[in-house]
Amino acid sequence: MINLKQISFNYLKFSLFLIIFSFNSQILLSSENKIIFKINNKAFTTLDYQKRKQYLQFVGNNSSLSKGFIVNDFISANLFFEHYRELNLKLNLDEIQVFENIKEANKQNNREFDFELNKTEILANIKIDLVRKAILENILNSNLRNLNVPLKDIDLLYKFKVNYINFDSLDNDKIINELTTIKGVGSWTAEMFLIFILFRENIFSKKDIALLNSIKLNYNIETLDDKKLNNLIKSWAPYNTYASLILWKSIEEKIFFKKN
Repeated sequence: MINLKQISFNYLKFSLFLIIFSFNSQILLSSENKIIFKINNKAFTTLDYQKRKQYLQFVGNNSSLSKGFIVNDFISANLFFEHYRELNLKLNLDEIQVFENIKEANKQNNREFDFELNKTEILANIKIDLVRKAILENILNSNLRNLNVPLKDIDLLYKFKVNYINFDSLDNDKIINELTTIKGVGSWTAEMFLIFILFRENIFSKKDIALLNSIKLNYNIETLDDKKLNNLIKSWAPYNTYASLILWKSIEEKIFFKKN
């Protein structure tokens, strides 16, 4: 069974590592192959970053994406893929067909690239994104199949316009407003997107029952009204995402804060 809370805990551990490590974007400009980040014992290097960057250009018009966004997106995809690999999840993936579909779309749109396409590397990146897509669709109950998007605009991995990946420049409220215009996507889904895809650090979902129950148990609150909840959210800013991850883990493991 796909477990969002376990993914959230893996993300929490990795986020804490990032705070300590303090990622330096200048590493990406180095001619040497250096480690950018690690997930468990697997290292991801500047060479992997370059392959990911080329892949993103292959699947859509993503040349304007920032270095930080590409790295965060790559981290997000690999966290989901690690979850998939550890649990040996059974997902219906067809990365070869997706590759051929994108290749045909690029041909129809006369898209050319200033680098040599490496099919093996592109297929590997397609697979990790397909895994993330499948897990998110399962968890978030997305209904993207009903979208009717022209071939020239489509991101064939996500059934989304490629523009979605440029949310890097939008604030949280604008992204939520944009996503909730899609049939089947509500505010909770959009907030999970902000946490697990865009790595926004100050997100708290007021509609998440597990979070609300965890607060009641950890803070010994029988009735959690809006005033109490808003005060807590304000006190955790600008790191409500980290608070959410800890609260999820707390209620999953049944480990609660107790005053002496």
